Amino acid sequence: RGYPLDRLLALHALPSPPCAMEEEKYEPDEKSMEGSARSPLLLKFEMYPEAIAVFEPRKFIAVGSSALTGNTWDGQLSIIGISGEGQSDKMHKIQSVRTTAGITSLAFAGVTDTPLLLSAGDDGDISCWQTAKGVEKPLVPKPVSTLRGHGSIVTSLSVQRLRESTSAPPKSSSQLLSSSYDHKILLWDLAVSAEPIGNYLSHTNYANQVRWSKTDPNAFFSTGKDGYILFWDKRGSKPSGGLRHSEEVSCFDTHSHHLIFGSSSGGVGHIDMRKVGHSKTAASHTSPIVSLDARVCSLEFSPDGAHIAVGGENSQLHVYATEQLDSATKRQREKQRRNISSAPPVTMQMRSVFGDFVRDIKWISSIKGFSLASTSLDRKLRLHRKCS
Repeated sequence: RGYPLDRLLALHALPSPPCAMEEEKYEPDEKSMEGSARSPLLLKFEMYPEAIAVFEPRKFIAVGSSALTGNTWDGQLSIIGISGEGQSDKMHKIQSVRTTAGITSLAFAGVTDTPLLLSAGDDGDISCWQTAKGVEKPLVPKPVSTLRGHGSIVTSLSVQRLRESTSAPPKSSSQLLSSSYDHKILLWDLAVSAEPIGNYLSHTNYANQVRWSKTDPNAFFSTGKDGYILFWDKRGSKPSGGLRHSEEVSCFDTHSHHLIFGSSSGGVGHIDMRKVGHSKTAASHTSPIVSLDARVCSLEFSPDGAHIAVGGENSQLHVYATEQLDSATKRQREKQRRNISSAPPVTMQMRSVFGDFVRDIKWISSIKGFSLASTSLDRKLRLHRKCS
Protein backbone atom coordinates (compact mmCIF):
# COMPACT_ATOMS: atom_id res chain seq x y z
CA ARG A 1 0.00 0.00 0.00
CA GLY A 2 3.02 2.29 -0.06
CA TYR A 3 3.30 2.79 3.69
CA PRO A 4 6.19 5.08 4.72
CA LEU A 5 9.33 3.23 5.73
CA ASP A 6 9.64 5.05 9.07
CA ARG A 7 6.24 3.73 10.19
CA LEU A 8 7.09 0.17 9.16
CA LEU A 9 10.39 0.29 11.01
CA ALA A 10 8.99 1.96 14.12
CA LEU A 11 5.92 -0.18 14.54
CA HIS A 12 6.03 -3.49 12.76
CA ALA A 13 9.59 -4.45 11.81
CA LEU A 14 10.65 -4.72 15.45
CA PRO A 15 11.17 -8.16 16.97
CA SER A 16 8.22 -9.34 19.02
CA PRO A 17 8.65 -8.52 22.72
CA PRO A 18 8.90 -11.41 25.15
CA CYS A 19 5.68 -12.70 26.65
CA ALA A 20 6.99 -12.51 30.22
CA MET A 21 6.49 -9.27 32.11
CA GLU A 22 9.76 -7.41 32.58
CA GLU A 23 10.42 -5.46 35.75
CA GLU A 24 9.17 -1.87 35.59
CA LYS A 25 11.52 1.00 36.33
CA TYR A 26 9.45 3.74 37.93
CA GLU A 27 11.15 6.76 39.45
CA PRO A 28 8.86 9.37 41.04
CA ASP A 29 10.06 12.43 42.87
CA GLU A 30 8.71 11.48 46.28
CA LYS A 31 8.96 15.03 47.64
CA SER A 32 6.70 16.52 44.99
CA MET A 33 4.46 13.54 44.28
CA GLU A 34 3.23 12.20 47.57
CA GLY A 35 1.71 8.73 47.30
CA SER A 36 2.87 8.16 43.72
CA ALA A 37 5.63 5.64 44.37
CA ARG A 38 3.47 2.65 43.45
CA SER A 39 4.19 1.15 40.06
CA PRO A 40 1.60 1.60 37.30
CA LEU A 41 -1.09 -0.95 36.48
CA LEU A 42 -0.24 -3.00 33.38
CA LEU A 43 -2.34 -4.73 30.76
CA LYS A 44 -0.69 -6.60 27.89
CA PHE A 45 -2.12 -6.83 24.33
CA GLU A 46 -1.70 -9.25 21.45
CA MET A 47 -1.14 -6.37 19.03
CA TYR A 48 0.82 -3.14 19.43
CA PRO A 49 -1.36 -0.57 21.24
CA GLU A 50 -1.00 2.83 19.61
CA ALA A 51 -3.90 5.10 20.51
CA ILE A 52 -5.90 5.90 23.67
CA ALA A 53 -9.21 7.67 24.26
CA VAL A 54 -10.68 8.13 27.73
CA PHE A 55 -14.42 8.51 28.38
CA GLU A 56 -14.63 9.95 31.87
CA PRO A 57 -18.42 9.69 32.53
CA ARG A 58 -18.42 5.91 32.01
CA LYS A 59 -14.93 5.42 33.45
CA PHE A 60 -13.58 3.31 30.65
CA ILE A 61 -10.64 3.56 28.27
CA ALA A 62 -10.60 2.75 24.56
CA VAL A 63 -7.34 1.42 23.09
CA GLY A 64 -6.58 1.08 19.37
CA SER A 65 -3.95 -1.48 18.34
CA SER A 66 -2.21 -2.46 15.09
CA ALA A 67 -0.32 -5.43 13.68
CA LEU A 68 1.21 -6.41 10.36
CA THR A 69 0.90 -10.04 9.31
CA GLY A 70 2.63 -10.58 5.98
CA ASN A 71 1.23 -7.88 3.71
CA THR A 72 -2.01 -7.50 5.65
CA TRP A 73 -2.67 -4.79 8.21
CA ASP A 74 -5.00 -5.59 11.05
CA GLY A 75 -6.29 -3.64 13.99
CA GLN A 76 -8.21 -4.07 17.21
CA LEU A 77 -10.43 -1.81 19.28
CA SER A 78 -10.53 -2.67 22.98
CA ILE A 79 -12.67 -1.28 25.77
CA ILE A 80 -10.83 -1.43 29.10
CA GLY A 81 -12.36 -1.25 32.58
CA ILE A 82 -10.86 -1.06 36.07
CA SER A 83 -11.97 -3.24 38.95
CA GLY A 84 -10.92 -3.73 42.56
CA GLU A 85 -10.01 -1.22 45.23
CA GLY A 86 -6.69 0.28 46.27
CA GLN A 87 -3.82 -2.21 46.07
CA SER A 88 -6.08 -4.79 44.38
CA ASP A 89 -6.91 -2.58 41.38
CA LYS A 90 -6.87 -4.48 38.10
CA MET A 91 -7.47 -3.62 34.47
CA HIS A 92 -9.56 -5.95 32.35
CA LYS A 93 -10.76 -6.05 28.77
CA ILE A 94 -14.51 -5.54 28.59
CA GLN A 95 -14.69 -6.00 24.84
CA SER A 96 -12.44 -6.28 21.77
CA VAL A 97 -13.39 -5.83 18.11
CA ARG A 98 -11.09 -6.66 15.20
CA THR A 99 -10.70 -4.16 12.36
CA THR A 100 -9.38 -4.49 8.81
CA ALA A 101 -6.88 -1.63 9.21
CA GLY A 102 -4.35 -0.60 11.81
CA ILE A 103 -5.56 2.11 14.20
CA THR A 104 -3.57 5.33 14.57
CA SER A 105 -5.82 7.66 16.61
CA LEU A 106 -9.01 7.54 18.71
CA ALA A 107 -11.49 10.13 19.98
CA PHE A 108 -14.88 10.16 21.66
CA ALA A 109 -17.54 12.53 20.28
CA GLY A 110 -20.94 13.41 21.71
CA VAL A 111 -22.59 15.05 24.71
CA THR A 112 -24.51 11.97 25.91
CA ASP A 113 -23.30 8.99 27.94
CA THR A 114 -23.38 6.87 24.76
CA PRO A 115 -20.92 8.79 22.56
CA LEU A 116 -19.47 7.85 19.21
CA LEU A 117 -16.00 6.35 19.29
CA LEU A 118 -14.00 7.53 16.27
CA SER A 119 -11.05 5.47 15.04
CA ALA A 120 -8.54 6.62 12.43
CA GLY A 121 -7.07 3.96 10.18
CA ASP A 122 -4.01 3.13 8.13
CA ASP A 123 -6.34 2.88 5.14
CA GLY A 124 -7.28 6.58 5.29
CA ASP A 125 -10.78 5.97 6.68
CA ILE A 126 -12.32 7.20 9.93
CA SER A 127 -14.74 4.66 11.44
CA CYS A 128 -17.61 5.76 13.71
CA TRP A 129 -18.56 3.23 16.39
CA GLN A 130 -21.69 3.58 18.50
CA THR A 131 -21.46 2.89 22.21
CA ALA A 132 -24.29 1.56 24.38
CA LYS A 133 -25.18 1.82 28.05
CA GLY A 134 -26.36 -0.85 30.47
CA VAL A 135 -25.09 -3.79 28.42
CA GLU A 136 -22.25 -6.23 28.92
CA LYS A 137 -20.48 -5.11 25.74
CA PRO A 138 -20.66 -1.31 25.34
CA LEU A 139 -19.36 -1.14 21.76
CA VAL A 140 -21.60 -1.99 18.79
CA PRO A 141 -19.33 -4.41 16.87
CA LYS A 142 -19.69 -2.77 13.44
CA PRO A 143 -19.14 0.90 12.50
CA VAL A 144 -22.37 2.85 12.04
CA SER A 145 -20.64 5.12 9.53
CA THR A 146 -17.31 5.62 7.76
CA LEU A 147 -15.80 8.99 6.92
CA ARG A 148 -13.80 8.91 3.68
CA GLY A 149 -11.77 11.86 2.43
CA HIS A 150 -8.10 11.14 3.03
CA GLY A 151 -5.88 9.38 0.54
CA SER A 152 -3.39 7.97 3.03
CA ILE A 153 -2.84 7.13 6.72
CA VAL A 154 -4.87 9.32 9.09
CA THR A 155 -2.41 10.51 11.74
CA SER A 156 -4.64 12.26 14.31
CA LEU A 157 -8.20 13.17 15.29
CA SER A 158 -9.37 16.15 17.33
CA VAL A 159 -12.98 16.64 18.47
CA GLN A 160 -13.89 20.20 19.37
CA ARG A 161 -14.76 20.69 23.04
CA LEU A 162 -16.55 23.87 24.10
CA ARG A 163 -17.16 25.42 27.51
CA GLU A 164 -20.51 27.03 28.36
CA SER A 165 -18.72 29.05 31.05
CA THR A 166 -15.20 29.35 32.45
CA SER A 167 -16.14 27.18 35.44
CA ALA A 168 -17.95 24.48 33.44
CA PRO A 169 -16.16 21.39 32.10
CA PRO A 170 -15.70 21.26 28.32
CA LYS A 171 -18.37 19.46 26.31
CA SER A 172 -17.86 17.65 23.03
CA SER A 173 -19.26 19.27 19.89
CA SER A 174 -19.98 17.59 16.56
CA GLN A 175 -16.99 19.14 14.77
CA LEU A 176 -14.00 16.92 14.04
CA LEU A 177 -10.58 17.63 12.55
CA SER A 178 -8.35 14.97 11.00
CA SER A 179 -4.78 15.07 9.66
CA SER A 180 -3.07 12.68 7.29
CA TYR A 181 0.05 11.60 5.45
CA ASP A 182 -1.70 13.02 2.34
CA HIS A 183 -0.68 16.49 3.71
CA LYS A 184 -4.34 17.47 4.22
CA ILE A 185 -6.40 18.50 7.21
CA LEU A 186 -10.13 17.88 6.90
CA LEU A 187 -13.02 19.37 8.89
CA TRP A 188 -16.11 17.25 9.51
CA ASP A 189 -19.48 17.97 11.11
CA LEU A 190 -20.67 14.64 12.49
CA ALA A 191 -24.22 15.96 12.95
CA VAL A 192 -24.55 17.01 9.32
CA SER A 193 -22.74 14.77 6.85
CA ALA A 194 -20.25 11.97 6.29
CA GLU A 195 -18.48 14.26 3.81
CA PRO A 196 -15.84 16.80 4.87
CA ILE A 197 -17.02 20.40 5.12
CA GLY A 198 -13.54 21.90 5.07
CA ASN A 199 -10.24 21.06 3.38
CA TYR A 200 -6.98 22.71 4.48
CA LEU A 201 -3.85 22.03 2.42
CA SER A 202 -0.69 23.97 3.26
CA HIS A 203 1.69 21.35 4.68
CA THR A 204 4.20 20.20 2.08
CA ASN A 205 4.78 16.83 3.73
CA TYR A 206 2.95 14.58 6.20
CA ALA A 207 0.54 16.44 8.50
CA ASN A 208 1.50 14.80 11.80
CA GLN A 209 -1.08 16.25 14.20
CA VAL A 210 -4.01 18.64 14.41
CA ARG A 211 -5.69 20.05 17.54
CA TRP A 212 -8.51 22.47 18.17
CA SER A 213 -7.73 25.59 20.18
CA LYS A 214 -8.95 25.29 23.76
CA THR A 215 -9.86 29.00 23.90
CA ASP A 216 -11.13 30.00 20.43
CA PRO A 217 -13.93 27.91 18.81
CA ASN A 218 -12.81 28.92 15.30
CA ALA A 219 -9.08 28.28 15.72
CA PHE A 220 -6.94 25.18 15.42
CA PHE A 221 -3.27 24.28 15.03
CA SER A 222 -1.34 21.70 13.03
CA THR A 223 2.22 20.40 12.76
CA GLY A 224 4.00 18.40 10.09
CA LYS A 225 7.05 16.64 8.83
CA ASP A 226 7.85 19.82 6.89
CA GLY A 227 8.71 21.50 10.21
CA TYR A 228 5.80 23.92 10.16
CA ILE A 229 3.61 24.82 13.13
CA LEU A 230 0.55 26.35 11.46
CA PHE A 231 -2.23 28.46 12.99
CA TRP A 232 -5.65 28.24 11.34
CA ASP A 233 -9.08 29.85 11.38
CA LYS A 234 -11.61 27.28 10.19
CA ARG A 235 -13.46 29.98 8.23
CA GLY A 236 -10.48 30.46 5.89
CA SER A 237 -8.72 28.04 3.54
CA LYS A 238 -5.16 29.23 4.28
CA PRO A 239 -3.24 29.43 7.57
CA SER A 240 -3.68 32.61 9.57
CA GLY A 241 -0.04 32.32 10.66
CA GLY A 242 2.74 29.88 11.34
CA LEU A 243 6.32 29.18 12.33
CA ARG A 244 9.00 27.06 10.68
CA HIS A 245 11.10 24.76 12.85
CA SER A 246 14.47 23.45 11.65
CA GLU A 247 13.27 19.83 11.75
CA GLU A 248 10.13 17.71 11.76
CA VAL A 249 7.57 18.65 14.42
CA SER A 250 6.15 15.30 15.50
CA CYS A 251 3.52 16.36 18.09
CA PHE A 252 2.27 19.31 20.14
CA ASP A 253 -0.29 20.55 22.64
CA THR A 254 -1.61 23.90 23.88
CA HIS A 255 -2.84 25.34 27.16
CA SER A 256 -3.87 28.97 27.59
CA HIS A 257 -1.16 30.97 25.75
CA HIS A 258 1.39 28.13 25.88
CA LEU A 259 2.23 25.83 22.97
CA ILE A 260 4.66 22.97 23.52
CA PHE A 261 5.96 20.78 20.71
CA GLY A 262 8.17 17.74 20.23
CA SER A 263 10.58 17.15 17.38
CA SER A 264 11.98 14.18 15.51
CA SER A 265 15.36 14.59 17.25
CA GLY A 266 13.83 14.57 20.75
CA GLY A 267 13.73 18.26 21.56
CA VAL A 268 10.73 19.71 23.39
CA GLY A 269 10.13 23.42 22.90
CA HIS A 270 7.82 26.07 24.35
CA ILE A 271 6.23 28.98 22.48
CA ASP A 272 4.45 31.83 24.25
CA MET A 273 1.64 32.53 21.79
CA ARG A 274 1.24 36.08 23.10
CA LYS A 275 4.70 36.98 21.83
CA VAL A 276 4.64 35.49 18.35
CA GLY A 277 5.57 38.36 16.05
CA HIS A 278 6.27 38.73 12.35
CA SER A 279 9.23 36.34 12.25
CA LYS A 280 8.30 33.06 10.58
CA THR A 281 11.09 30.99 12.15
CA ALA A 282 10.25 29.03 15.29
CA ALA A 283 13.75 29.54 16.69
CA SER A 284 13.11 33.23 17.43
CA HIS A 285 10.04 32.35 19.54
CA THR A 286 11.04 28.99 21.05
CA SER A 287 12.40 28.29 24.51
CA PRO A 288 13.91 24.77 24.78
CA ILE A 289 12.41 22.78 27.63
CA VAL A 290 14.06 19.35 27.63
CA SER A 291 15.49 16.78 25.23
CA LEU A 292 14.68 13.07 25.10
CA ASP A 293 17.55 12.33 22.67
CA ALA A 294 15.05 10.41 20.51
CA ARG A 295 11.88 11.20 18.59
CA VAL A 296 9.04 12.60 20.71
CA CYS A 297 5.93 10.54 19.92
CA SER A 298 3.38 12.11 22.26
CA LEU A 299 3.06 14.98 24.70
CA GLU A 300 0.13 16.50 26.53
CA PHE A 301 -0.68 19.17 29.09
CA SER A 302 -2.64 18.05 32.14
CA PRO A 303 -6.18 19.51 32.18
CA ASP A 304 -5.13 22.24 34.62
CA GLY A 305 -1.92 22.99 32.72
CA ALA A 306 0.21 22.31 35.79
CA HIS A 307 2.07 19.36 34.23
CA ILE A 308 3.35 18.13 30.89
CA ALA A 309 3.65 14.42 30.07
CA VAL A 310 6.20 13.56 27.35
CA GLY A 311 6.98 10.18 25.80
CA GLY A 312 9.04 9.01 22.86
CA GLU A 313 11.35 6.57 21.16
CA ASN A 314 13.76 6.63 24.10
CA SER A 315 11.19 4.30 25.75
CA GLN A 316 10.60 6.72 28.62
CA LEU A 317 7.66 8.70 29.96
CA HIS A 318 8.50 11.94 31.76
CA VAL A 319 6.15 14.19 33.72
CA TYR A 320 7.22 17.78 34.35
CA ALA A 321 5.74 20.52 36.54
CA THR A 322 5.15 23.79 34.69
CA GLU A 323 4.43 26.31 37.45
CA GLN A 324 7.55 28.30 36.52
CA LEU A 325 7.12 28.11 32.75
CA ASP A 326 6.41 31.83 32.25
CA SER A 327 9.05 33.24 34.60
CA ALA A 328 11.67 30.67 33.62
CA THR A 329 11.06 31.34 29.94
CA LYS A 330 11.76 35.03 30.51
CA ARG A 331 15.00 34.16 32.31
CA GLN A 332 15.96 31.74 29.57
CA ARG A 333 15.59 34.39 26.89
CA GLU A 334 17.70 36.84 28.86
CA LYS A 335 20.45 34.23 29.25
CA GLN A 336 20.22 33.30 25.57
CA ARG A 337 20.90 36.94 24.68
CA ARG A 338 24.02 36.80 26.85
CA ASN A 339 25.05 33.28 25.72
CA ILE A 340 24.72 31.92 29.26
CA SER A 341 23.49 28.37 29.76
CA SER A 342 20.09 28.09 31.39
CA ALA A 343 18.33 25.43 33.40
CA PRO A 344 15.15 23.92 31.90
CA PRO A 345 11.97 25.92 32.72
CA VAL A 346 10.25 22.80 34.03
CA THR A 347 10.83 20.37 36.91
CA MET A 348 10.78 16.60 36.41
CA GLN A 349 8.35 14.88 38.77
CA MET A 350 8.26 11.34 37.40
CA ARG A 351 10.21 9.13 35.01
CA SER A 352 9.03 5.70 33.90
CA VAL A 353 11.19 3.44 31.70
CA PHE A 354 9.35 1.09 29.34
CA GLY A 355 10.40 -1.91 27.28
CA ASP A 356 9.91 -0.08 23.96
CA PHE A 357 8.75 3.18 22.31
CA VAL A 358 6.02 5.20 24.03
CA ARG A 359 3.20 5.75 21.53
CA ASP A 360 0.35 7.69 23.17
CA ILE A 361 -0.38 9.55 26.41
CA LYS A 362 -3.70 10.70 27.86
CA TRP A 363 -4.48 12.41 31.18
CA ILE A 364 -7.33 11.05 33.30
CA SER A 365 -9.18 13.11 35.87
CA SER A 366 -11.59 10.81 37.65
CA ILE A 367 -10.86 7.09 37.28
CA LYS A 368 -10.05 5.53 40.66
CA GLY A 369 -7.09 7.70 41.59
CA PHE A 370 -5.24 7.29 38.30
CA SER A 371 -4.12 10.37 36.44
CA LEU A 372 -2.27 9.24 33.30
CA ALA A 373 -2.64 6.45 30.72
CA SER A 374 0.06 5.45 28.23
CA THR A 375 0.69 2.88 25.50
CA SER A 376 3.99 1.45 24.35
CA LEU A 377 5.33 -0.86 21.67
CA ASP A 378 6.15 -3.40 24.38
CA ARG A 379 2.42 -4.13 23.88
CA LYS A 380 1.28 -2.70 27.20
CA LEU A 381 -1.25 -0.19 28.45
CA ARG A 382 -0.21 1.49 31.69
CA LEU A 383 -2.21 3.49 34.21
CA HIS A 384 -0.04 5.80 36.33
CA ARG A 385 -1.21 7.11 39.71
CA LYS A 386 -1.22 10.68 41.02
CA CYS A 387 0.97 12.32 38.41
CA SER A 388 -0.50 15.72 39.25
